[in-house]
Amino acid sequence: MASRVPVLARVFAVVFVVVIGGTLAGVFESWELQLADQRFRIRGSQPVHPAIVHIDIDTDALKAEGNWGTWNAGRHAIAVNILRRLGVKALGVDIFFTERGERLFAVNKLKNSGRANFSLEDIERIVPDSSRLFVDAMSNSGFVVLSQLFENQPLHERYGFYRENRSNSLRLQDGRFRVALPQVFPHLRAQSNITPVLAEYAVAAAGTGIAQVDPDTDGVVRRAPLFFLLGNHVYPSLGLATALVARGLTLADLAPGTSRREIVFSRGTNLLRIPVRRDGSLYVNWRGGVADAHPRISWSAIKWLGYGMVLREMKAVANRVGEDTLFDRERFLQLPEIEQLQREFGDGTPLAGPLAIRAEDRDSVPIVEEVWSRLVVATLLQKMLDENPALKIEEFCSKTGLDDTPGVREFFFGMKYASIIMRDPRLVGSVLSKGEARRLAVEDMKLFEEYRLLIGNERPDSGERPWFFYPAPLVESLKGPLYGSWLNGKICLYGLTASGTHDLNPVPMASRYPMVGVHATVADNILSSNPMTRIPLHANLALALGLALVSGLLFHRTRSAIMAVAALFLVCALVAVNWLLFSTQDIWLDLVPPLVLVLAFFVSALVHNYLGEEREKKRIRGAFSRYVAPALVDQIMHDPAMLRLGGEKRVCTVFFSDIAGFTTLSEGLSPEQLVEFLNTYLTEVTDIILAHGGMLDKYEGDAVMAVFGAPILQPDHAERACRAALAVQARLTELRGAWKERGLPEFITRIGLNSGEMVVGNMGSRERFDYTVIGDAVNLGSRLEGANKQYGTYLMISEATRELAGADKFVTRELDMIRVKGKAEPVRVYELMDTI
Repeated sequence: MASRVPVLARVFAVVFVVVIGGTLAGVFESWELQLADQRFRIRGSQPVHPAIVHIDIDTDALKAEGNWGTWNAGRHAIAVNILRRLGVKALGVDIFFTERGERLFAVNKLKNSGRANFSLEDIERIVPDSSRLFVDAMSNSGFVVLSQLFENQPLHERYGFYRENRSNSLRLQDGRFRVALPQVFPHLRAQSNITPVLAEYAVAAAGTGIAQVDPDTDGVVRRAPLFFLLGNHVYPSLGLATALVARGLTLADLAPGTSRREIVFSRGTNLLRIPVRRDGSLYVNWRGGVADAHPRISWSAIKWLGYGMVLREMKAVANRVGEDTLFDRERFLQLPEIEQLQREFGDGTPLAGPLAIRAEDRDSVPIVEEVWSRLVVATLLQKMLDENPALKIEEFCSKTGLDDTPGVREFFFGMKYASIIMRDPRLVGSVLSKGEARRLAVEDMKLFEEYRLLIGNERPDSGERPWFFYPAPLVESLKGPLYGSWLNGKICLYGLTASGTHDLNPVPMASRYPMVGVHATVADNILSSNPMTRIPLHANLALALGLALVSGLLFHRTRSAIMAVAALFLVCALVAVNWLLFSTQDIWLDLVPPLVLVLAFFVSALVHNYLGEEREKKRIRGAFSRYVAPALVDQIMHDPAMLRLGGEKRVCTVFFSDIAGFTTLSEGLSPEQLVEFLNTYLTEVTDIILAHGGMLDKYEGDAVMAVFGAPILQPDHAERACRAALAVQARLTELRGAWKERGLPEFITRIGLNSGEMVVGNMGSRERFDYTVIGDAVNLGSRLEGANKQYGTYLMISEATRELAGADKFVTRELDMIRVKGKAEPVRVYELMDTI
């Protein structure tokens, strides 16, 4: 066994080097990343930062507002103004404002109209430039963070506008969200070109950030760069920039961290610590999938919030100026308060206008004019209901000139129901039909707050209930209730999430995840100060070395079954510790390399043991097939534990036989006859010994030595030896008759048997040895064989053999008490004659 130790140690060393080399070469990285994804999915959703909220330009928003190509800056200005009024703290915008696209849409629209020539005034009239609205909204809010992107190729260098805008925009960002390369970032990946936001937007924005992510080779986003390098300047990511604006910091507040893995932003007592990797990135600690991470609000819901704001403020103005001014469209819309609302909510976010008084406005009107139309229609309807509570929809449409459309019908019945409820709920059954009441109770009650505000002067209880109930699809799109103060102090990430758009990528938690959600999660990780911490490579290598030592000790010179248990224990321990760190401490400890190492050690040791056992079995079979019966060899092979190689004390029975007068006998035979005689004789004797379970020890000329009770323990070894000796004498009697007929000399064989304690094992030199027995009991057996001559007997056994074999099983005759050479005490001996 000692010779196997260096071999197995060398195998372990080779396996260790291969596994460590594979780890350094990144061979296991793809497996490790996929296992990490599984861990995220098994862990499921996690607590999120309470201030982070998504504002989604989702499928519902695109259905309501038109395809993404028709969106202009005015729509985003509306969202910014609404969010400012709601008290939002920071807004990261995952939309690129790198050029003005509104003019292009206007040109296409004019071309489709059939006009060949058109002027700039025509374009401005068709699509007003809403960028000014967006700039004003950003300036007034002071919390908007805009996106930029890097291009690893020259971008429109032939266009002077892009060159000029890039120069102006980057200059305006200097000192805030573009700083000279600090010494804390020696490993940032350099970029070759940048497409910044429009210069006028850079002035108005509170910050800028790079919106690109860094997918792994399989396309899955698992880590996020916080910093980007271009030339000698560093730029923050969108998630980082949004978190900084929320904390009242800029990139200029960057300070060296307290360690190589931590970045610190500091301004006075305002301190933000961010754990980062050496390359300025972090592994994203995912909070959940698309639906179960941060709260999500549809852009459409935000727009309806804006509608609620405008409605409430315009209702207050209408109450102040009276109905005459309200019904005068031009006069009412030119009031200072209304003009301010028009400036804030702009011309860029039209609502469907089924209640528009003017026919030309019924396709689409700006939000302020839509609210004015609703106020006018609501006032007229209230007067009609006061005169006739049982007013029908046909009469209402006839008097107002509106068409009986689903939108008008919904408004009419909702207002009618709200008016009755506010006047006297008991009147509902007498004024409305059962069908109308049942439908309104289910559907239009969702809009009751709006109708109550249109009819009366009450304001909804602030903080107690929503400003108004949204239509069902919008209510379902909200995650949690949207109260008036719910968004106060929130940090919002705003971007495109509609299905079928380009801004969806795979992440560990979902196969198609909106990239704005990545920036939201990064901001969450930064503000919560708990990104996923991946253990560095050198620590993983140290762990691998420790495992190699433990595995080597456990698997060395160990049976395969025990090795399997040890390997299972190590694997389970690795997985359990890994999962505990991952799920409770946000620590990512590599799992694949140590698992591969343990399993490779186990397989190597298993193969080594198997080959060693095969070699051992082959050696044992070769060593014992000459000495024992094939069935006995098979038994040893099946259970090698029955054989203890080396040396041990054991009670056995030795068998010694010799031909009387063999020297004289051999002189009368030719060499050929002598060889034939000996071969026949020894074969017969050996076959009988083996048939009775004995082990042939050796031949010495015509003498035969055998052992019963080794190498396999045989409780009946003495009985076996006695029966074998009797069988040998019986067979030789038959052979003597046959040889006499052939003219060959007769012969007599003397046999001596003795039982006792003797040493059994491999004996000899290091290179050559035999399995044999030694000891006083062996010597006595040899002496008994020779003592047959003095007593004229042919089969002498000791008293010990007689007792062990069973005196009642054999016919014996006591011969004498003899003292053999080397023995001080006399030994009682018997002649073995037959079986009983």
